[in-house]
Amino acid sequence: MDLIYLNYFSLASLIGILFIGFTAFFFFSIQEKASGTIYLSVGLLFLGVLHVGYMAGFPFYSSWSVFHRWIIIPSPFLGTLFLAMFFFQYPQPVSKKIMIPAFSIALSGVVIICIWYFYESFSAKRVFYFSGHYWDFQVNFFYKVYAIAIIFYTFLFVAIGTWRMITLKGKDRIITGIVLIPMALIILIPGVFNAMSRDGAVSRELYQTVLDISLVTGLFVVLVGYINYTSEKTSILSRITGITLATFFLILQIVSIFIFNQYEESYDLIKKTEVRLSAAGLEASKDLEYVFQYDSGTDSITSLFPGNSQQPDESTLREFRFFKIAHSLFELPSLPNGEFKQSVEDILKNSPSGFDAYKAGVKDYLSSKNEAQLSGKDIESFFDSLQNTLVVLRNKHFHLPPKEKNDPVALDKLFQSKVPGIDGYLRELKKFALNPDVTDSATRDKIFDTLLTQIRKPDERTYKGERVYELNGLVPKHYISYFYVSEGKIYEVGFRYESLREYLHPTGKILYISVLCILFLVLFGFRFFFQGALLNPLEEVVVGLREANSGNLEYRLEVKVEDEIGFIARSFNKMAQSIQNTRKRLHSSAETLDTSVTDFSEFTSLTSAKMESQAASLEEVNAVIESLSNASEKNVDSIRIQNENLIELNQKSQVLLDVIAKISDHSKGLDTNARESKLEMEVVKKSVEKTGQFLKNISNSFQRVDEINRILGEIANKTNLLSLNASIEAARAGAAGRGFAVVAQEVSKLAEFTATNAKIISKVVQESLEFIEEANTASLDTGHSTENQSVKINLTVSKIEEMNGLYDRGTTIINDFVRNLERAKKLSDELFSSTEEQMTGHKEMMKAMFEIEKEVNEITQESGKIQDGILKIKTQSSDLKALSV
Repeated sequence: MDLIYLNYFSLASLIGILFIGFTAFFFFSIQEKASGTIYLSVGLLFLGVLHVGYMAGFPFYSSWSVFHRWIIIPSPFLGTLFLAMFFFQYPQPVSKKIMIPAFSIALSGVVIICIWYFYESFSAKRVFYFSGHYWDFQVNFFYKVYAIAIIFYTFLFVAIGTWRMITLKGKDRIITGIVLIPMALIILIPGVFNAMSRDGAVSRELYQTVLDISLVTGLFVVLVGYINYTSEKTSILSRITGITLATFFLILQIVSIFIFNQYEESYDLIKKTEVRLSAAGLEASKDLEYVFQYDSGTDSITSLFPGNSQQPDESTLREFRFFKIAHSLFELPSLPNGEFKQSVEDILKNSPSGFDAYKAGVKDYLSSKNEAQLSGKDIESFFDSLQNTLVVLRNKHFHLPPKEKNDPVALDKLFQSKVPGIDGYLRELKKFALNPDVTDSATRDKIFDTLLTQIRKPDERTYKGERVYELNGLVPKHYISYFYVSEGKIYEVGFRYESLREYLHPTGKILYISVLCILFLVLFGFRFFFQGALLNPLEEVVVGLREANSGNLEYRLEVKVEDEIGFIARSFNKMAQSIQNTRKRLHSSAETLDTSVTDFSEFTSLTSAKMESQAASLEEVNAVIESLSNASEKNVDSIRIQNENLIELNQKSQVLLDVIAKISDHSKGLDTNARESKLEMEVVKKSVEKTGQFLKNISNSFQRVDEINRILGEIANKTNLLSLNASIEAARAGAAGRGFAVVAQEVSKLAEFTATNAKIISKVVQESLEFIEEANTASLDTGHSTENQSVKINLTVSKIEEMNGLYDRGTTIINDFVRNLERAKKLSDELFSSTEEQMTGHKEMMKAMFEIEKEVNEITQESGKIQDGILKIKTQSSDLKALSV
């Protein structure tokens, strides 16, 4: 007998071990990894230990392989515990006051469970499970507690992970979810399928497939997500290796189950042929263990090879009897409902003892069928459904703790169903097994075994033999049995159980070698292949990038192969050349910019100096304008006084006319009034002298106005020249001098306006001087006349007639004088108005000059800012020159 029998389960365990090992090694090999990553790696290693335990149990048929359970039991707890510690450590460790007590309590629970299991299992019976081809300890109560503990630890794992997902934010929350969700599915889904497979609800192959596919898929998601979302350093080869291994292992996992199923079907076909040969009396197989022949007529069993170790017993006879009755029902033709039920009733009348539960189930099933036509196919369909249910119930009953196996209440809850037919079967089963008269557990177990006897099918593989092995007892022997019907006889042919394992072993060996070759190819072959095709070219690209980053743009990559890497290398060379050329152009541009900035700095400095000079000139102009304004105010006051004097002179001239008229009227009394006339003439003489003095003062004032007007003309010319200079400087300043150009234009207009008014004033002043000269001449004439009159006042009486003539002449002169006074007054009014306008213009000019001075000061300040900007540009230009070196 061979020691090792490789099959699908051992292969699936190997795939799980290899992928977990690779994943854990990947996380351990991360440089500068976080403490949470270490706990994640350790947790994965313990999950890998679980698969090591499976792989240690599946390939071996001997009962000692049961101790693989000692490896399996602790590993899920420890794996879940360390995976939960990952959440306490990532991204930063939580408070040790929470973490250490929680870890210690959970670890203590694991230790207690493991010690209990080691103690219970050391002397426990051992059970062989045909569904998974492995040995286990019969410690059913412990496994019930163990299942609850696994659920509790899984709940803690999910709760801690969910708590961290809620408290964390951003990328850390995503990474926590990437670890939590796949790992929770890896633990929960296989756990559910494991419980179902132990009860027979699903096949062990399905559980193992779900276990490994969920493991590889979940770890693949964790691997890819962790790589893509964490900042920890990983290599591109490790990513390629991980993705490739996951893909290969998933494909091999799925393909292998189909391969093994096909080989098992081939085994069944071979054994079916050997069954027929053996039924014919030929010992056609070295694996043959027994051949039983059942004769329904005599209800007896005959062993065709009496020398074999296996001999028929009561359970074998019961299987033959149940097979005969069931297949008699299956072979019924399609009949009307009532007729078919009667035919079934006739067959069931001859049913053997122990078939009572099946009989009750068939009757209950038929009572629920109202179809017009029924056939044996309907009964066969019912039996198939019933057998599927009974497989689960048999396993659940087998796994009950000893106390519950003899507890009618627990058994009544177990054997429950609402499906028609199955409900009738279970009611009849409980009527016998849960009879109050049955108090012995062994008797009750025997009743269950009898009533739960399997209904066999022709050519269906069935595992037989004692499943339970007690220490120091006989090692049970297992068989593979087939039923065969021929010529009214029913045959059961049994083969060695090991024959199936031996038949599958070569296939398992090939697939084992394939898995190891795939692992070797991916881990080492990929490295060898990608070393030249990917890693070395990428390393050269990295070296080139480092050289370029350090400033060596002369470095060039060698294009060895025209692939994507070659394209990258060629693009790098072009990029380096382009950067080099750009750097040269940048250096040239930086030097040009530096020169331009220097020139512009000199220009702004010169402009600033000129603006300061202009500001000083404006201050002088403001002082001159202010002086002119003060002089204009004085001129206005003098002209106002002159107007008042002219008005007074005009009034006195009117008085003089009246006096002369009175003199004419009273010429006869002139002699008597000569003395008074003389006095009046003296007064007139003084008035004339005063008038002459006034006219002289007016003439002097107009001459001063003319001088001021000439100064205004010179100011206008200088202002115009200043405006021209300002316009030239504004044009040089470009956009920055636009506001100054506008001010220069306004100053130019003001200068033109001032020059025009100065010309008008000059003309008016000349005319006024001419009129004043004439008035002065007239005044002098009047003075001379008055003197003559004063001299000749004594001769007035004698020369009265001559005086009348003089009166006429005096009247004419006075009238002319009055008219000249009116003209002088008019000119004085015009001069007054012009002087007021000139004074207003001076004020406006002063206001404009103040605005110009303000603008000049602002421009000077902006020039300072421009100087600061130029300094910054110089600094940036220096930086550009440094970068371009």
